[in-house]
Amino acid sequence: MQRPSLEINVDVAGDAYELRSPSCDSATSTDFLIDAPPTTPVPTLSRWLLFSLLPRRQRLFFLVPAIISSLFAGGIAPFMTIVIGHAFDAFSKFSAAPDKDFLTHRVGIVALQLVGLAFGSFTLSSLTSYLWILTGEHNVLALRKRVYASVAGKDMIWFDTREEGVGAGGLTAQFTRETDEVRSASSLATGRIIEYFTTCIACLILAFSRSPSLTLVVLSAVPILVIIQAASQAIAGPLLAKERQQTAVAATLVDRALTSAGISTVKAFNAAQHEQRALGVVLDRIESAVQKLVAVWGFTSGLAQFVMMGMFVQGFWFGARIVNAGTLGAGDVMAVFWACLMATTNLQLCIPQLILLAKGKFALTSLLALVDIHEADEMPPVPCRADIVLSDVSFAYPARPAQLVLRAATLVLPARQTTFLVGPSGSGKSTVAHLLAGLYAPQSGSVAVDDRVMNPLALDVAVVGQGHACVLFDMSVHDNVALGRLAGSASRAEVEMACRRVLMHEFISGLPEGYDTMLGSGGTNLSGGQKQRLALARVMLRDPDVLVLDEATSALDPASRVAVFDTVRCWRQGRTMIVITHDLAQIGPTDFVYVLKDGCVAESGCRSDLDSYVCGIFSGMADAPTPHKATYLELPELIVSEKKQHMDEPTWRPLPFGHLFLAADVPNLTSATAPPSALTRVARVAQFSPNIPAFRWHRTPSPWKPLPLPSTVFTRPPSLRFTPSSFDLGLNKEQDAFSGDIKVHIASSPSTPEAAFSIWGLLREIYPTVPHKPLVLFGLVVCVLSGAATPVFSFLLSRLLFEVSTGAHNTATINKYGLIVLAVAATDGLLMGLKYFVMQVAAMAWVTRLRKTAFARVMRQDKRWFDVRAESAGALGSVLIKDGDDARELLASVAGQFLVVGAMFSVGLVWALLKGWQLALVGFAIVPVFGATMAAQTGFVARCEMRNKRAREDVAARYYETISNIRGIRCMRFEGTFRAQFEKAADGAVAVAQKGAFVEGCTYGVACGLIYLAEALLFYFGAVLVGRGTYTYLQMVQVLNLVVFTVTIGSQLMAFTQRIAKSVEATRDFSRLLRLPTRTDESDGFLCPRLDGPITFHDVGFSYPGRAGAPVLQNINMEIQPGECVAIVGASGSGKSTIAALLQRLYEPSYGAVSIGLDTLRSTDVVHLRQHVSIVSQQPTLFDATISENISYGSDTLSSDDVQRAAQAANVHEFIMTLPQGYDTLVGENASLISGGQAQRLQIARALARPSKILILDECTSALDDANQAVVLDTIRQAKLGRTTVMITHKIPVMMMCDRILVVHEGRIAEQGSYDELMRRSGVFSALVNGGEVAGSA
Repeated sequence: MQRPSLEINVDVAGDAYELRSPSCDSATSTDFLIDAPPTTPVPTLSRWLLFSLLPRRQRLFFLVPAIISSLFAGGIAPFMTIVIGHAFDAFSKFSAAPDKDFLTHRVGIVALQLVGLAFGSFTLSSLTSYLWILTGEHNVLALRKRVYASVAGKDMIWFDTREEGVGAGGLTAQFTRETDEVRSASSLATGRIIEYFTTCIACLILAFSRSPSLTLVVLSAVPILVIIQAASQAIAGPLLAKERQQTAVAATLVDRALTSAGISTVKAFNAAQHEQRALGVVLDRIESAVQKLVAVWGFTSGLAQFVMMGMFVQGFWFGARIVNAGTLGAGDVMAVFWACLMATTNLQLCIPQLILLAKGKFALTSLLALVDIHEADEMPPVPCRADIVLSDVSFAYPARPAQLVLRAATLVLPARQTTFLVGPSGSGKSTVAHLLAGLYAPQSGSVAVDDRVMNPLALDVAVVGQGHACVLFDMSVHDNVALGRLAGSASRAEVEMACRRVLMHEFISGLPEGYDTMLGSGGTNLSGGQKQRLALARVMLRDPDVLVLDEATSALDPASRVAVFDTVRCWRQGRTMIVITHDLAQIGPTDFVYVLKDGCVAESGCRSDLDSYVCGIFSGMADAPTPHKATYLELPELIVSEKKQHMDEPTWRPLPFGHLFLAADVPNLTSATAPPSALTRVARVAQFSPNIPAFRWHRTPSPWKPLPLPSTVFTRPPSLRFTPSSFDLGLNKEQDAFSGDIKVHIASSPSTPEAAFSIWGLLREIYPTVPHKPLVLFGLVVCVLSGAATPVFSFLLSRLLFEVSTGAHNTATINKYGLIVLAVAATDGLLMGLKYFVMQVAAMAWVTRLRKTAFARVMRQDKRWFDVRAESAGALGSVLIKDGDDARELLASVAGQFLVVGAMFSVGLVWALLKGWQLALVGFAIVPVFGATMAAQTGFVARCEMRNKRAREDVAARYYETISNIRGIRCMRFEGTFRAQFEKAADGAVAVAQKGAFVEGCTYGVACGLIYLAEALLFYFGAVLVGRGTYTYLQMVQVLNLVVFTVTIGSQLMAFTQRIAKSVEATRDFSRLLRLPTRTDESDGFLCPRLDGPITFHDVGFSYPGRAGAPVLQNINMEIQPGECVAIVGASGSGKSTIAALLQRLYEPSYGAVSIGLDTLRSTDVVHLRQHVSIVSQQPTLFDATISENISYGSDTLSSDDVQRAAQAANVHEFIMTLPQGYDTLVGENASLISGGQAQRLQIARALARPSKILILDECTSALDDANQAVVLDTIRQAKLGRTTVMITHKIPVMMMCDRILVVHEGRIAEQGSYDELMRRSGVFSALVNGGEVAGSA
């Protein structure tokens, strides 16, 4: 297909003419273009929905055997009622006709049967628990993979328009918490519910077989229990949904503040308090929702407890009546009572499991709402070697559906050629890249390949460029570059070759671990240019059919920019490439260009034709004077056919410009007649070696004088902080006579594993952090009373059992004790509900304080702590949010349960000893066995839980990495690679869980088995004591009930070990954050001087944390006078941005000192310093908030008028007013909903809104077109009056507006002077500019 001929779609004024599409006539006409996103049906709640994603094989081999095993395990307890009924029959007959041998023989048989039941219970309970744990793990594995596939495969519309306030961190927190709840619900919770209900039903069947009427009386209150449970779920559902939503918002706030770029912005704008307040508000909302939730669950559980005990007492009264009437024998009544007691006990045990099940069902419903019903199968990219045609494409971003970004645009991108897209910021250039990458689909028009409409997402297209399009991942340098090899793995030689071609090999080799150096999330501490070059190296291995470069070299220094772009262009010769750029010098005379303006194709044609149209938009863009024009040459087939053979490696040698410039043994790349290319120009630069010692540090000649208040975009004068230190009493001192800051380095001891606290040690450590201690004390007292109620209830119940089993003749006594038991049941229900409510409320208040304190402690850490920490922002968010929920159980359940069990054992033991010490000692003799077994199991379970936790954290980290970098992953077609990494982590988590499943299974099995052994001992020795006459029958029954109830309920603590281990491990992770130091580098300094003296660097050296062997700055000496505007220039990675970081005290120098006036920065209060320093960073860092909130970020004093004046000064006000919601428009996570230029202008507005004395602009115009750059530079000319301005730049117009230029070379100041002086000097700066600087916007 041929390109369209030259189209000059402009009027005489050079403006685009009206669109041919009717959609351009009015904003409201876009309605027909916007398709509402399909809604995913929310699945209905069903208990078996939990297993809807479990594969058929796992259902057959895990779920079905687990259900069968649960049914058998649940059937053991009813057999015990039959056996115990035989024992009571023997005691009843002995009372009527004493026969010692008969009693001991019959009860001995019962004891042996109970021993058999003990072994059967141990085996079945262990097997059941093991199978259910495996079932839950495989179920959640399928769920994780399904949810990941659906979320990672969702349209970008979903990411752009998802619930406000929920970002990648929030989505990860939801995913982690909800999958964990589904795992708990679909494993032991479901298994125990089946087991308990089986026991309950079997006991009721036995009861019906003995006396249907008595059983019906006992069951008369069951409908009330059903109503209570249904009401509980109905009321708790909305509260639980609100708590989950706010938890996701909290995780998002933590994530945005703790990312590498986020924490730099937070610190630069003194916004730590702002972030803490924002998180505090959300955490308070979570606490409020939880309080209401636990109030519902506490009330309903206490009411259910009372109803169950009450119906049991009702059954006693009726049973006594029918025994007294002779309708039913005492043994049958006792069997019915015991069966009903077992049934009610198991119903009671179901309550916490039903709560877990309810949480799991709601969690699964929430997760399934993310799952698409029809998922597209992953296919390898389709080759794309034909023309790509965008026909009448109109597009609006989903977050702003009324604002068209492209308006009926038609572009023809021919195969095997390079096409350029240029135009002002916000004209739609990057949107074209998004459409080609398949991130979005046009609302109208089509994208066709070889005359066939195609989904670009299926094509072999890769995009490298701004922000998300050059993202680096939390892995080594080698692995980041090797990702480009989609099929198979790239060798080290291939990775090194790709890095050499983008001039990164020497820098990487200089890192402490070379290519194995971990980059951290987002490439922490790499300059913008280094990130872009690594992204280009990666795409070279990727070698796509279509390559889109969206400002892919904008952060490079001039020489590197030209050299790298020439290398890429030669590599792509004969391949399809689309270049989006503001650097017109990259465009050759014969290159085809599309000029976009306001979403329309305003001009198109070859550059030579566009240049000839004097009134055209392109010629106006190119009119700026250009010191040097880039020319291009054709390279031999050696590079072009790189797919077939590797390019011969050129000769490399150390260069005066370090690793950033290509040393040329390049005669094989050029011909004698070819014009000099960028590579040969760089070679000439490399041959120049300046005499570095000749550039001596000296003061700028301009004398120092106090400055007036800095001008701002405000109409009112700013209020400045006044301190006594503002008076300088030593202005005449020689300022050279200061020494560097003295820093004491204490050698760190070899890292050793952190000693693990015991549970009690951990409780002692966290005790000072617990708020509302009187409330906690009250809750603990309630726990003690609740524990003591169990022996009281068992004692009273034993009296009723005795009266009924002896014929129920004493009706008054039965009525009396029945009423007492009913009162105790009501008290027990009240205590149970109150215990749950008070302890949960107290624990939630504690966790809220822990979260706030830990977040504040993390925010106080120096920037270097964030650089070297092992955890990503997502992992820290997981500790603060997910681990907070688990840690809450330590106070809410573990501490309370220990007291409950302790009270039961204490009261039960004392009471039993008083009633009959012989049988009591026999029963409690098994307690040490319980204790030893539990201690051993706790150790095993704790280790298993720690491994499980780390494995699940790895799964969450993979999920977070994908969600947070979804645009970059899709731009490079890395979906399959990251899905494989996620599935590997998910499979690993299941493998780790399987290793510990048997240990966890045995935990429950041992608890069940020991109970039956205890009962066997008690019944046999009770029979011996009764037969000898030592005990009366009543005394034996009372002691037996006391001991059995106490040991049985206390043994539940053994099945509690997994929750104990989980909560302890989570609290330990929390405590590590709480132990972070409050004394940091930033906490040093207390002076609040005027900060209007000269900025001085004296012998400053610096290396980034973890890279001490790769110094960035070496003995930097420079001085910037007050009010002076200085440009800092140099090669990419030379340390320019590091100087800006040192000025903000984001880092401290390794040696030397930075001072303003007579005050070193280390002695200056960091908050005061940053109040007077405004920064525009190299990479726009905006949060997922409104435009107004981003501009006023970190300041509580800016009014809406101040925000608008700042936006007007940054030339972004008009763009904002075109948005439907104006200044209330959300910019999206990482400013994903606006262009790079628009994001940069918002950053400039944020900096100009503050009355700072020092303004730092780090490549502040790198993403702007010439027109916007000119307007912004005019604004900066006004804003820098009264300010000391530091401009880090690669652009000549920016350099020329500065008073002085400082050239950074090899970590030192190599040259300084004005632009003209440095050019005349023909030194480092001249070589740098001649090496590749281009037109005024280069």
